[in-house]
Amino acid sequence: MPFRQTIAGKIFGLAIILLLLTIALAGFLMLEVARTKQDLTVVADFDVPLTKSLGQMDEVGLRRALAFERWFGALNAAELNQEIVAEASANYALFTGKLREQYAAVRRLLDAYPKNVAGRETIAEIRTLLDQVEPTYQVINARQREVLDLQLAGEHQRANEKVDLLNDVRRQVQNQRALMNSKMEGLTTVAAQATEERQRGVFWLAIAATASTVALGLAVAALITSRLSRPVRSLVRALRDVVPASDDDGREEEDQGGQRPPRVRRLPLRRRSGAKGVGAGGGVADRRFPSRVGLLARVGLRG
Repeated sequence: MPFRQTIAGKIFGLAIILLLLTIALAGFLMLEVARTKQDLTVVADFDVPLTKSLGQMDEVGLRRALAFERWFGALNAAELNQEIVAEASANYALFTGKLREQYAAVRRLLDAYPKNVAGRETIAEIRTLLDQVEPTYQVINARQREVLDLQLAGEHQRANEKVDLLNDVRRQVQNQRALMNSKMEGLTTVAAQATEERQRGVFWLAIAATASTVALGLAVAALITSRLSRPVRSLVRALRDVVPASDDDGREEEDQGGQRPPRVRRLPLRRRSGAKGVGAGGGVADRRFPSRVGLLARVGLRG
């Protein structure tokens, strides 16, 4: 039957379209989830530890500078206090070792940082600043030992002159450490905001795509229902034109004037010799009077 084949083909085609849309949506969402997971992994494994290490390196550098100032001030005092000198020298040695550890930790994180992620330009800038700070630390250590030796030798004037030059170098290093911290904190903030925006976008996209798929499915169901029920409605209208309506008890309805509607008289079946097809009354049906119900049914199915 052509009608049924056409409807079946349309249903199958729409089902394939819905399936392809669902697969495309699922693939896109899986891709976005994978990208979000990668960004979160970079933030958790590299950005946060690197920010923490840079902050600790800055803090340890400041504590080391305070220990040196205290040691230098104790040696420059009129009366030498051995207890303060010993405590300051111990703190200076302690924070010098911690500073080396933090510097090595930052270097390892920078070397292991992924190359194909956003923010690699900022990482390159931080690596450049760290490369500048490393030799400067060696210069500072050498000058601090020289100043302390002058203080121990009693040459306080020369020691004070060299301290002024040393303070300029220390301020430069401190500014570089602060710049590294600022760049890394900005990178972490931007990465966190980008990940949050992507998660929000995926959420609303999933809702919109799901609603669109449901709406399309409902529209397809309504279209199929309309196409399937159209022949049946045509047949029902044709039958109503032929057969009068009757009540639930099988009795014929009366019109407003109290008169019964005229009954539909059945067409008589005429016997014809040599004709084929037996009628309901046992006679041979006349081919000149085809069944109107069958004819209307065929017309309705064609429509």
